[in-house]
Amino acid sequence: AAPETRAPATEAAAAIGGPHEYQHEPHGRPEWHIDVLYVASGLAVSWIVVDGVFAQIATFDRTQPEGLALATYLGAVSATANTVVVPWFEWSQATLGWPVRRWVLVMAWCQVGSCVLAAATWYVSVGGYSVFLYAVMFLSSIAGNGQ
Repeated sequence: AAPETRAPATEAAAAIGGPHEYQHEPHGRPEWHIDVLYVASGLAVSWIVVDGVFAQIATFDRTQPEGLALATYLGAVSATANTVVVPWFEWSQATLGWPVRRWVLVMAWCQVGSCVLAAATWYVSVGGYSVFLYAVMFLSSIAGNGQ
């Protein structure tokens, strides 16, 4: 008997947790509405808290103890978080055996958590530092890259 052959899309689907209907398209491309749904619900949303914090930076500059330096500090925190994402992803794959689907779900909930944290604590400072804004920026940057 001849060995079973599988299309590359089917191989990829098996690697991430099972086949999806749109991967059986004749040309191997998802239907256009799948791409639109991904962009609308994943890509843009993944950075919404980071964008929201920087949109409010003029308010934060006047109310937080760091003043005008706050934007620089938040940018540094975000850059630091961006360097953590790939090692954390690799660790979760090797140690926990998480499928990509679970990783994305965890990142989505991190984004929700960072949004709630921002809403509840944006004005709090500890020892002259906006530690909760730093935590929000760190968590939402990880989530943005992780999604």
